[in-house]
Amino acid sequence: MTIPVREISEPPATREAASSLYRTDFYSWTRQQSRALRRRDVASIDWDNVIEEIESLGSEQEHKWTGHAARAIEHMFKILHWPDPPAATATHWRDEVEDRRDDMALTIKRNPALQGRYDEILEDAWRIGRGYAAKKLTRATVAVEGEARRKSARGEWQARIPQQCPWPLREILGYDPEPPKSAPARHHRRKVGPQPDPEVWPAPVAKRLAEIIRRAGRAPASRPRPRPRPAGRWSR
Repeated sequence: MTIPVREISEPPATREAASSLYRTDFYSWTRQQSRALRRRDVASIDWDNVIEEIESLGSEQEHKWTGHAARAIEHMFKILHWPDPPAATATHWRDEVEDRRDDMALTIKRNPALQGRYDEILEDAWRIGRGYAAKKLTRATVAVEGEARRKSARGEWQARIPQQCPWPLREILGYDPEPPKSAPARHHRRKVGPQPDPEVWPAPVAKRLAEIIRRAGRAPASRPRPRPRPAGRWSR
């Protein structure tokens, strides 16, 4: 059976038709509008929706940075407040923070104008990240103390985690928010991109992480497991 394929090589006859296509077949709309733009066919361009889509591309970059920052903040709070996490778990969270910082830095490298919006996008990231952390820490409390504690634990963690970020921006990012103004153009960080420093952390988070790792180093070694018997031997 032959499946009919909609012809998308020609733009719609009117902007009204293009606007309708935007709502019913977005893929075809993108193809038709790109062809109209290449031909400079002004009469066929669905201006309102094209403008909206271009604006949304910029918003996507903001959301991408915000998402990475929110997860970094979540993991920082888990390091800071999780009850007696194993060192392997805490170092996994540390690695997750470093990975998210790399993603944040890459987003800034590709979109340097976002550096002028740190105040707004960090506010969103903090709100989202503290919400993630409060949810995970509530689950940890319930796992230890029982389901009856869920509601009160949620309120306690929401109150305990600050509403506003108390840490310097650089300690969240791992890199300087702004490049040095005196830097030569060829070394300007807006060209090469920021480089997160794995040694830069909020002081309380760094202290707790060090304590977890140090405590694990003092723990007695695990008991060795008995070696398996060689195949083919029988015990008496």
